[in-house]
Amino acid sequence: MNNKTIIIIVIILLAGGYFWFSDKNEKSETPKLEEKSPYEINKETIVKSYVEKYRVNTEVKIDNLIYSYQLEDALVKSNEPIIFTGSLDDVFRKNGKLYAKYSPNFFDFAEQQIFYTLDGCDEQLMQISSKPEDRWGEYIVVGKISNISKPSIQINASPINNEEAEIELSESETFLATGTCLDVTYLEGEDLK
Repeated sequence: MNNKTIIIIVIILLAGGYFWFSDKNEKSETPKLEEKSPYEINKETIVKSYVEKYRVNTEVKIDNLIYSYQLEDALVKSNEPIIFTGSLDDVFRKNGKLYAKYSPNFFDFAEQQIFYTLDGCDEQLMQISSKPEDRWGEYIVVGKISNISKPSIQINASPINNEEAEIELSESETFLATGTCLDVTYLEGEDLK
């Protein structure tokens, strides 16, 4: 065999090998369906059971509602329970009733910011408050909202150093909702994706 033939054979083998291996790499890079974590599966299961049990209004889209009357129409006047997730800020008594304050989760900053104060669910709240390690978790709450309001001003502080902070007053972008808790569940585990 002469040198030209050997070079042609080597080129053909290299090209064939390239196409063979590049084709396999493309096949292995096909997107797989994202598997859900046990946390996500648990959350979906709880939400589904609450929706069925309480006939929760799942049609409410609050992201584009910017005025109190719009939220009132969606959450109060519909007279249907709602479901939300949040962080438990406080459990307190007022006039002999037990209340819980819920704030939006840290990762929900893109959604409408509604802070809920609900009475009821005393047994669950007593159980939750007896476990301090559950304080910072995520809660799934079903409630019936009776009032919506929006504070006039919002105070934000940005630390300048260890002793000073810059305080800024602005028009509030958050809403306050009050009502009655129908059910609450602490979500076990973490999901910090």
